[in-house]
Amino acid sequence: MEETSKLKKERIKTIAIVFLTVLLILTFFSNTIMNHSLVEVSTETIDSGSITTKVRGTGTVTAGDLYELKAEDVRKIRTINVKPGDEISQGDIVVTLEDEESEELETAKEDLLRKQNAYNQLVLKTQITSGERFQVEQGREDPLYTMQDAITWAEADYEGNEAEKNMIDARIAKLKDELSYLDDDDDKKAKKINKEIEQLQLQSDELAIQLVQKDLYKTNISNLYTQQLGLDAELLEISFLQKKIKKLEEKAVNAEIEAPVSGTISEISVMAGNTVQAGDVIMTIQPAGKDFSITFSTTKELAAKVSKGDIAQIVNNWSGDDIKAVVKTIHKSKTDKNKMDVTFDISGNVAVGETYTLSVGEKSANYDSIVPTSAVREDANGKYVLYIETKSTPLGNRYYARRQNVEVLTSDDTKSAISGTFDWGTYVITTTQKPVKENDQVRLAD
Repeated sequence: MEETSKLKKERIKTIAIVFLTVLLILTFFSNTIMNHSLVEVSTETIDSGSITTKVRGTGTVTAGDLYELKAEDVRKIRTINVKPGDEISQGDIVVTLEDEESEELETAKEDLLRKQNAYNQLVLKTQITSGERFQVEQGREDPLYTMQDAITWAEADYEGNEAEKNMIDARIAKLKDELSYLDDDDDKKAKKINKEIEQLQLQSDELAIQLVQKDLYKTNISNLYTQQLGLDAELLEISFLQKKIKKLEEKAVNAEIEAPVSGTISEISVMAGNTVQAGDVIMTIQPAGKDFSITFSTTKELAAKVSKGDIAQIVNNWSGDDIKAVVKTIHKSKTDKNKMDVTFDISGNVAVGETYTLSVGEKSANYDSIVPTSAVREDANGKYVLYIETKSTPLGNRYYARRQNVEVLTSDDTKSAISGTFDWGTYVITTTQKPVKENDQVRLAD
């Protein structure tokens, strides 16, 4: 019996040991499997120290004030006499055109013919004499001045007669009023008043006839004046077209395009043999004495550290050439609403198309909380960092990502100073294998 009881105890002991061993093995493997299923993150501690703010960016040199040389009419290019980079002086022949009448010249000739026909038709409808028209067309005399004087005189003469008639009519009315107050036995005075009234009435009637005649004359001469205005307007347009045609005809043979300004050829937009339309850009010229410019985009926070007039350092000026860059403007980016464009005037031994890296706005200050810039994240609720919270368990430490909203005080190329109070030695997540959210359990990189 004792042996049987002893064997039972041994079996129970063995089973217990096996069970605990299996349990430990399963626990170990489950913990290992769970750890490998977690997102691995890299971390760095929050530190204190100084940051030197330095706005850095790369841009391409462009011309500050380019002059666009444009075609004046439709023409075919015979030769291009310059190439990009050439220095030219005002008046240099830069393009030679093929000999041909331009479409603009043909159109101007057609317009002139239409205007001449319209003028002749208008002449037939007017009351202007052929002699007057000839004098105007020959430029000997402008009858408009004569007509204006005649109209002024006719109006003044009409107004004078009208005033005289009004005075006579007023005198007649006064005499008739006196006549009505005479006694019946005052015949002598009544006859005298009636005789004066008759004489005045004759004068009034004569003036009335003159006023009708002068009003008709005034109307006729005003009509002539209006007709002559129309003829003069047509003649003015005809004269303009004739001058335009003469100028275009001079350009039709051995036509050349001269440089309008001195400077450097920046870009040529056409080739020999091309036909250009009126307004087409043939080439662009960087005028002499004008600075070049260079622009790069940066964050709003960094742009706030830069001021107009700040002098930049040329980071990649390997040749040691004399190059100077000065902040010209700071404005919102046209391509990214969250960025700012910093534009510099750049002078010295530079050319359009060259690329330079600039550094500007170096300022140092001490901060309590400094993290790698890669640790700062942003979403709809603002900027934040994910820091590590550690929890101890019987099977080891567990690591969780916790969120802390922050404000970026300043940054340099790699680090950012942030607001907020953190415990000494706090770790923030810098990089992750996969996206990590607040309260996710994570695995620390070895």
